[in-house]
Amino acid sequence: VGGMALEESPPDVTHAGLNHGAPVRIRTATWQARSVEVDIGCGSGEFLCRSARACPERTFIGIEIATALAVRASQRADDMRLDNVTVFNSEATKVLSNLGRSSLSAIHIYFPTPYPKTIGLKHCLIRPKFLRSTYLLLEPGGYLQLMTDHSEYYRSVLKSIRTADLPWRAIPWVNMRSALSDGFVSTFWERRATIDRTPYRLALLK
Repeated sequence: VGGMALEESPPDVTHAGLNHGAPVRIRTATWQARSVEVDIGCGSGEFLCRSARACPERTFIGIEIATALAVRASQRADDMRLDNVTVFNSEATKVLSNLGRSSLSAIHIYFPTPYPKTIGLKHCLIRPKFLRSTYLLLEPGGYLQLMTDHSEYYRSVLKSIRTADLPWRAIPWVNMRSALSDGFVSTFWERRATIDRTPYRLALLK
């Protein structure tokens, strides 16, 4: 991708610091498009940067709590010379709390950590409170997409959606043009998951 080899091993976050403090903006888009999309848990930036390259008229915000991975995502965007990518090292909720209502056209959450204790997180991300806040951030016609390879986590998400009781509408999966031709999101985690099974997916429209 843009002169970078695709990763064939999982990103190592075992020893990466997790930023539970104030958001740190590691990289800033040099111009702001009308349409803004957020990639929560962007990891090393595979999906984030591919999408930004395919849709240069949009601004993409990547949020990653692991500092080492956020730095790698920023470096990937630099290597691909993308001027429409911003990267934050932070908890997702802290970045999102600084965004305005109806300011986002899409929220992407792909393979979030379903086991909080493994990397030091206290709670799973997608709970009723989170869904209510993200619903307000989306513009009318905006959407939220989730993919996970963990069945228990997926069931928990569905329960949270019912509990939040918001007027979401289920829609078909939204593909990012031709940027992601070798999968739904074209990341290491999807490639690993699809070796044995199809990941769980959902797309919700505001």
